[in-house]
Amino acid sequence: MIRATNSTGLVGMIQRKEVDVGFGSIGIGAARVQYLRHGTPNRYGQVRIAIPPKHPYTSFEKLFQPFSQRAWLCVVLCHAFISFLAHAMFGLRKDRTEPGLTHTFYTMWVLLMGGPCGRLRLDSTRIFIVSFILNMLVVRTLYNAAMFEKLQASESLASELNTYGEINRAEKMYYMHRTMALYFNDNPLVGPRRIRIIQNDTMDWEEILHSMSQHKGNFVVVLPLDFIKYYVKMNGKRSLVYLVKHAELTYNTAFFYPKTTPLQESFSALILTFHSAGLVDYWAQEFEDNRFWSNAKTDPDPVSLQWDHMSGAFYLCGAMHLLAIVVFVVELVLSRFNRKSQQIV
Repeated sequence: MIRATNSTGLVGMIQRKEVDVGFGSIGIGAARVQYLRHGTPNRYGQVRIAIPPKHPYTSFEKLFQPFSQRAWLCVVLCHAFISFLAHAMFGLRKDRTEPGLTHTFYTMWVLLMGGPCGRLRLDSTRIFIVSFILNMLVVRTLYNAAMFEKLQASESLASELNTYGEINRAEKMYYMHRTMALYFNDNPLVGPRRIRIIQNDTMDWEEILHSMSQHKGNFVVVLPLDFIKYYVKMNGKRSLVYLVKHAELTYNTAFFYPKTTPLQESFSALILTFHSAGLVDYWAQEFEDNRFWSNAKTDPDPVSLQWDHMSGAFYLCGAMHLLAIVVFVVELVLSRFNRKSQQIV
């Protein structure tokens, strides 16, 4: 932060003449020009917003991902309606000489899960059940086809946070340093209310990005693009972050010197020589490493199913077995209670 006195960071070291020259993602601003000297702009910098990857679904959540909430509601309501209709048509009839569709609700549930049912007569009962089985076959086929994709879905794709509006609807805060806040305080889509200043200037911004990538906080981070690219280059394997596509600020970067320095002209001439030789662009390309972003696929290649993919089904099976055991124990207790009551009578 640049001030008349007690400036912090690299600009403070330059102002106090602790160093002869300073360079980095330092933009040319009115306050810095007032207290420091700047050389020839060497390249364009960008202020970008880093966002986390998509929140990975748990193995249990993946079981419900193939269908939307409306689709699940439709399946549940339709199954309930068909079960009540079957019970009304066949379960309540007393004029049959042969057994019909017994235990209607349980039978419909078994058919929904792909199980068998008892022997049926060649009448409306069989037609009704066959049509229901065909319908459930289509539903289960659609579910299984979508499930294959959801189980192996990539967890390293960027969140759907490509505009200020989408970030605000997700109720995320904007973490940034004081120098960045100067450019966002007057933005009506951000404003001071949504900005969280990083109070400690020496705080490791890499740890902040890592925390965000692991979904340890509901925030996004505003940093120079070079900082974010460096983080992805060094930490892309353990924690990946992405960039907001439609929100950026561009600025000129330059070397900065103390006010009384004689080095400005010689350094500026050297920078122009580097530009004419194409070295600045070459060094920037060598510095960047975007393979972690470019390798992220919307449709990942098939992989062998692992425990994380299938554990949700086993958890659900275990929960249903536990429920069955509890019901079985309750049945034993009620049966024993009824026997004692009959003996007393």
